Order: sequence, then C-alpha cells, then structure tokens
Amino acid sequence: MAIKNHEGKKVVRRGGNNPSPYLRKKTPLLTTGIDWESKKVLDLGCGAGRNSKFLKTMGFKDVTSLDFFDDYGQRWLASDAIPAADSSKDIILCNYLFMFLADGELEKVFKEISRVAAGGCILIVEVMPIKTSLTPDDVKVAELKEKVLKSFESWHIGHIVKYRFMLEKSS
Repeated sequence: MAIKNHEGKKVVRRGGNNPSPYLRKKTPLLTTGIDWESKKVLDLGCGAGRNSKFLKTMGFKDVTSLDFFDDYGQRWLASDAIPAADSSKDIILCNYLFMFLADGELEKVFKEISRVAAGGCILIVEVMPIKTSLTPDDVKVAELKEKVLKSFESWHIGHIVKYRFMLEKSS
C-alpha cells in the first residue's frame, strides 16, 4: 500500500493484482443471469486497477477504469462528469473512494453515478476508516455509509455487511 498526494489530500494506493476480498466473494452475484460478460462495468477510483483487472480475468469485456491518478485507466477528478452516456453502466464499483471526497464532491459523484447507471445496475461500495482520509474512525465511516445509503435510498439494498454493500437500481 502506498500513499500519494492529490490536491493536498493523502490518497491510499493499493498495489498488486488481488481484488478486494468483498468483490471476490460477491462476484458470483454479478455473473448470474444471461450474457453477464457483456455487462458494462465502471470502476470509479480504480487505484492501481486491481478490481478492474480481476473482472477482466473473470470475462467482463467492457470495463472502464477511472481514478485521480493515471497509473491505471483514465484520469478522472470527482469534480468532472463521468465520461459515460446516461443509463449506460450495468455494474459500478466504488471501492475505497468515498472516504477521500468532501461533501460537495460526494454529492456530484452520487448524481453522476445515478446518471450513468442503467436500470438494474449494481453499485458495489466499500468504505473503511483510513487515518489519512476524511473518515479516520468508525464514527465518521458510519456517517458516510448513512450518507451513501440516503443518497441512493430509491435503490434496493442487495447485500450489506458493516461498511461494504451492494445496491441495485430499479429497472
């Protein structure tokens, strides 16, 4: 794990090729149904690309990777629009991203996620306390989790465990 500086914020960078354990464990939920390989995936805050790489090895062919830094995928800032058409993404990953965004950035990203999410889209969120983030302790992470759930309250909660959860947008 490395720490980089982005606009005065320290951002954790996970290296290696191992996906997050939550994603690895929940992949069977993403691969059920017809023609899952053609699902369009968006990995927001992809870091070094470990989750994007994992999904590609699983057979997902259309994986868009965006991050503050361009060491993997395309450079994207939370103040930017997500470079995707409306209702075009079937799976959106936000693993360890939200803890580094200020309230104004969060609201913009939440709106952008809602814009690009297709009906039935699965949103996978992982947050955790990281001392160098805006959520350095369990209290702040719990507040962030509630903020995320409230912002996506019209989405169905598919799975939730502490600070990891999957939401599904209505079709």
